[in-house]
Amino acid sequence: MTDIELRREAHLVEIKAAEKQMMKSVLVGVGVAVPVCVAIWIGIMVLALSLSDWTSNWAAAICIAVVVGIFAGAFFGGWAGTLKASHQLDRADSHRD
Repeated sequence: MTDIELRREAHLVEIKAAEKQMMKSVLVGVGVAVPVCVAIWIGIMVLALSLSDWTSNWAAAICIAVVVGIFAGAFFGGWAGTLKASHQLDRADSHRD
């Protein structure tokens, strides 16, 4: 291997490590944000239903709140995890030849 090929291989190892760290950060972010967002959406739904004259069963409304909370948590957790680890990808990319 030439010197250039060795540098490219080292650069790829650094990028792969940064990508693994980003994936870990995204998974942790989603794992934290999903329960938080579910709790927030259940709270919003309970508050809205308690202030209205809702006479039906609350189970359907709570299920909707759980599903919306899961989607919100997955989005915001992934977003936060990506933002948290994006500097590592930038740093790895700036070491290119």
